[in-house]
Amino acid sequence: MDKQQRRRCIIQALQEAETPVSGEALSQLLQVTRQIIVKDVAALRADGTQILSTSRGYSLVKKKGIRKIIAVRHQPEQIKNELEIIIRNGGAVLNVMIEHPVYGEIRGDINISSISELFKFIALVEGSQAKPLLSVSEGGVHLHTIEVPSEEKYKQIKKELKEKGFWI
Repeated sequence: MDKQQRRRCIIQALQEAETPVSGEALSQLLQVTRQIIVKDVAALRADGTQILSTSRGYSLVKKKGIRKIIAVRHQPEQIKNELEIIIRNGGAVLNVMIEHPVYGEIRGDINISSISELFKFIALVEGSQAKPLLSVSEGGVHLHTIEVPSEEKYKQIKKELKEKGFWI
């Protein structure tokens, strides 16, 4: 199989998957090394294919509503509460971004759209030695790109985040 065929197979596997597909699973499927998958994904991205990379694997960007960038502030122990407000109201949290004084914008794709994904994410955060990005920002200020099914749902999320004191 040549690299073009392999890349088409990667896209097909991601289109058919309902959850992110790990690099390991793709490498086993295509019988190549994990490093080949990383290079193929980078090449697909360079060609314009929108592939998200998360701790759970790769997925294609599938727009399902209105996208908004929101600014929030809270302590690390409040991450679950903040994300739960968004998810419970039908939203998906696509990423987290901070403005770093030296490096500029730093972004991490998290792609959380269900309570089960939220619990997995929180377990990963709590089980790792890594600090969440908001810990590196000034006063816990950070941004999220969220996707919501309607303007009404967005307004509800905004209202609840304001009530908790998270909204900036």
